[in-house]
Amino acid sequence: MHRQFARFGAILGLLSFAACTNEVASPAAPEYVGQPRLVTGPASFSWKGVLWSVSTNADASIDGNGNAVLLRTEAGDNTLTSAGDPTVNDNGTPWMLFSYEDDALSQQGFDLFINYNSSGPRLSAGSLFSITTGIGFERYSTLPAIEQVLFCAGCTVPGRVAGRHTIYIGKRADGTTDMNFDGVWSSGTFLKDNGQTPFAYAETMLRRRGGALGSTATYYDFRKGGNHPAGGNKDACKNGGWTASGLFTNQGQCIQYANTGK
Repeated sequence: MHRQFARFGAILGLLSFAACTNEVASPAAPEYVGQPRLVTGPASFSWKGVLWSVSTNADASIDGNGNAVLLRTEAGDNTLTSAGDPTVNDNGTPWMLFSYEDDALSQQGFDLFINYNSSGPRLSAGSLFSITTGIGFERYSTLPAIEQVLFCAGCTVPGRVAGRHTIYIGKRADGTTDMNFDGVWSSGTFLKDNGQTPFAYAETMLRRRGGALGSTATYYDFRKGGNHPAGGNKDACKNGGWTASGLFTNQGQCIQYANTGK
């Protein structure tokens, strides 16, 4: 289902909302975990071993189950942003995982965005308003974005599915992009084929678009690592490595994916 688009809003003629712009958080203030904001400005938020910058139109807290809860205080995209951890790129096979709750009712969307502030290779995947359950892109350039859909769950029969969704994005050593959305694997070579490799995973954004003022969104998980197992990288599955992403039920399943990509 690979098609190239000049702009995000052209997906199968279904997306009629305006193209979203990225909010880049300012330098972080002292660590902030769910305390009342005393002044307008970004704050730092520790969650899942990462220090995130919270956009100025949101507040963030951690609930009793260790989940991140993002409260919309003003209009615009709510974002948690973090510079990427260089250690995930040491082997040339970085990966990231994001899990969130979608009510499938309100006009809002959620996505994981890698290299969000780059004019070069960028990756994004998530749920988009009322159109799709999940969709993922490989993209580069900015004016306009040159991009290709890697997967689209719900594009043939539009409409989101309520519940918890999990996105995994990984890069093979040869530059191939692999995405897993709710257990289904997809692969693409758009960036690789257009000379956009190698590239690092950095500048991570967890973005919430839309939603009513005063409403909250729950993020359940964020993980990252440097040993994406695809493309024959069986060693990434050994010594407990198959447990890192939580996507595999045993080492054998991870090795099978490393060998076959599914």
